[in-house]
Amino acid sequence: MGWAMKKWSLVIIAVFFGSIFYIKWGVAKTQTLEEFYPGNINHVTSVEIRDGRSGKLLKLEDKDEVKAFIKGVKDIKFIPLKNQKERKGYLYWVTFYEKGEQTLSFSGSQIKHRYYQTDPDIDTYIAKQFDLG
Repeated sequence: MGWAMKKWSLVIIAVFFGSIFYIKWGVAKTQTLEEFYPGNINHVTSVEIRDGRSGKLLKLEDKDEVKAFIKGVKDIKFIPLKNQKERKGYLYWVTFYEKGEQTLSFSGSQIKHRYYQTDPDIDTYIAKQFDLG
């Protein structure tokens, strides 16, 4: 095999692996929580909030409480952090459900295996709303 053929083989391999990397991890961009949600966020029927310090679990199942919580968080922006090194722990972990089926879970710093800062700070919002701080 000649040099030109080896060169093209390397290019094809690089493109292949680059495509797999992009498809799997993609490029993170600033999005609202509503944009992350797989479907219509207003269809959420229950919410669980786990306090990462105490382990306490708060369940929102009342329709009005769920609606109020969604309204308060759906426009919060998740801004990707440059440093994507793995972290341990969380302040609050939130899980959304539709009719008992988990649809999305996230913390104030992580969603879909990526790390973010939020604007406004979602952890502060949760602490104030539910007297968890």
